Amino acid sequence: MNREGYSNKMRYALINADDMKEVLLCGHSEKLAMAFGILNLVPGRTVRVTKNLRVCEDCHEMRKFMSKTTGRENVLRDSNRFHHFKDEFWKQIPPSEPYCVILGDVRDKLYNIRERARYLLANGSSEIPEETTFTNVEQFLEPLELCYRSLLEVIIYWKMMSNNV
Repeated sequence: MNREGYSNKMRYALINADDMKEVLLCGHSEKLAMAFGILNLVPGRTVRVTKNLRVCEDCHEMRKFMSKTTGRENVLRDSNRFHHFKDEFWKQIPPSEPYCVILGDVRDKLYNIRERARYLLANGSSEIPEETTFTNVEQFLEPLELCYRSLLEVIIYWKMMSNNV
């Protein structure tokens, strides 16, 4: 990537040791997810990532660069908005396809909810394993709320686009 003109935004690495900054920036989950998507999805397929934190400027610039160099459209949903990259251009609009990759805490919570729901459907509500329980309702609802809000934004976008046609 450096040969093609991309350079890390070192000022966003939260460490004082200069030799470690680039290593730390390379480990950001958005960059790893982008690489995973490029390696594992059909060429030309949109890479979609959801994360529960805001995207840093370095990762934002990397996604713009990767969109331009790979010719792939990519969409990142962070805690504030959708980031839609296509041919180096960036727009804040909801995607029109389902996500291919979900990251971090949200992914883990959705997995736990899915496993608990499967267990409840198979065995009823008695004797739920400890690892599938939640200590409060918010733990159960938080990832569902994020998905619900994302779906609402997509529906609103679709309606808006269909009215413009």
